Amino acid sequence: MIYQELERFVDKKIPFALVAVIEKRGSGPVSMDSRMAVTFDDSIGTVGGGVLEARAKERAVSCLENGSSEVIQFVLREDGNVDLICGGEVKLFIKPFLPENPDYRLMEKAIRFSKQGTDVCMGFVISPFEGVYLHTGSTGEDLGIPEGIKERIKELCEQTAIEGKSRFFKNEFSAFIEYISRKPMLVLFGGGHVSYYLSKIASLNGFSITVIDDRPEYANRERFPEAERVIAGDYGEVTDSLTLDGNTYIVIQTRGHEIDKEVLKRVINSNAVYISMIGSRRKVNLIFRRLREEGIPEDLLRRVRAPVGLDIGSETPPEIAVSIMAQIIMERRKK
Repeated sequence: MIYQELERFVDKKIPFALVAVIEKRGSGPVSMDSRMAVTFDDSIGTVGGGVLEARAKERAVSCLENGSSEVIQFVLREDGNVDLICGGEVKLFIKPFLPENPDYRLMEKAIRFSKQGTDVCMGFVISPFEGVYLHTGSTGEDLGIPEGIKERIKELCEQTAIEGKSRFFKNEFSAFIEYISRKPMLVLFGGGHVSYYLSKIASLNGFSITVIDDRPEYANRERFPEAERVIAGDYGEVTDSLTLDGNTYIVIQTRGHEIDKEVLKRVINSNAVYISMIGSRRKVNLIFRRLREEGIPEDLLRRVRAPVGLDIGSETPPEIAVSIMAQIIMERRKK
């Protein structure tokens, strides 16, 4: 998703057009999560690259010029309207946001809420009229949506927020319901070599990164410039102060086995969606045996990815970081 990156446009009141994939059939270079924002001279995100993206950018600039939304279907065949051999079909929703219009303010709010850690849904009514609904938790705000439809849009947004996936709705009216999730949080316990590379890879994949180490020479901004939080302090005290929810991914690799065990013991019963610990099978078995002796139940131990990462034959710290990030992405895409 591109919504956190949109901040650089809205802070400067730059007009932009949101381009979202709302339907896909057959093969194609895009996913249903593909998003792009286009200004008159810049863009962020992607809807597949190549000729499809070039055509989408042209239409987005046109929407910015005339101030109107558009739904456009691309047929990805030699005999279609995009000369590709994929054979699929892609439908894009293009919505311009102009600073002088009230819906720009709603998008600003959505970005702000998302940055603060709130899950947001925006309902874009496409036809038979245009309107926008902003849903955050139990509250909602709308522009141009009549009372008879407002409650239905609210229900769609609430359901979409629970499911965590955007949707295209077409019934008595058509609407694109966009789920804007806050950034997933990656917590790295230990600032060693693997964490160093993992932080960089995770940043490229849109994660908010927290690094914790009890050694200031390993937990500092110079070493982890892409991290949002770098904490040098006692592992126990820091861990107890964290909020570890269903959007949190944890990788444990501290400077010692005993610290790994204590950190794992503190986080194993949290709501984190992914808990992992780096180490050999011998180390993992030893730590698990000691945790069993301390009363940690087997169902909690089964949650832990250890040894961690996908088996790609990785050996060096950068390769291990790639294998861990691949496993995290695989877990994230299950949601």
